[in-house]
Amino acid sequence: MQREEYLNDNDEQIFVKKEKRTRIVYPNNKVIRELLVKDPSNKLMEPAYKIIPVNSDSNGWHRHKGEEFGYILNGKLELRVADEVCVLEKGDSFYFSSSLMHYSKNVGDCDVETIWIVAPP
Repeated sequence: MQREEYLNDNDEQIFVKKEKRTRIVYPNNKVIRELLVKDPSNKLMEPAYKIIPVNSDSNGWHRHKGEEFGYILNGKLELRVADEVCVLEKGDSFYFSSSLMHYSKNVGDCDVETIWIVAPP
């Protein structure tokens, strides 16, 4: 017997099949975020599969408590953190304190696909 949802002793879902992900589409910039865990509200981090369309950005500069990590699966992402700027491509990664002002933009000719982790959620 094959199950799509597996629970551990704490009734937390361990596995999430891709068709069961929570999908969030931001109307202002058309960015898509698919949560890679069932319910991040009781977790220490929030991993997501994030798709940033061509010419889309983070909809302004942001700052908040925590840390962020990302891995670029496809495309070109310009990431600005405080005074640092870098264009990241497939295979590149980043890690920074979310308390620093940060901004991102797709500067390529295809969607940027990332694994993006924010801690805490």
